[in-house]
Amino acid sequence: MPRVVVLSKSRYGSSEKYATWIAEELEADLFAADSFDAKKFHSYECVVFGGSLYASELIGINVINENFETLRNKKVVLFSVGASPARPEVLEEIKLKNLSPEMICHAEFHHLRGALTSIN
Repeated sequence: MPRVVVLSKSRYGSSEKYATWIAEELEADLFAADSFDAKKFHSYECVVFGGSLYASELIGINVINENFETLRNKKVVLFSVGASPARPEVLEEIKLKNLSPEMICHAEFHHLRGALTSIN
């Protein structure tokens, strides 16, 4: 099985929950994106990143964009988590706002629904 790492950046826990489920299913290493040492990307064949979406901004995506050269020859799967519907035009807007043109062409991208939280 290829070595896989799953990274997440979560504000209220939904992205982290999805990342945990994915890592368990793939028997992958799991890290919070903020605590992952990007020098370790070379140890993996596949990188999965998930982050919360706020006003079309995918938090934590900088760890992917800043390391594109290292990730160029790896499988990269990205997912956003938020309340936005997964309509094609919405997904395209998310990709254009958050990913370099090279990463848009290279990475597989998915959008997952987040949990609704109450504000007290």
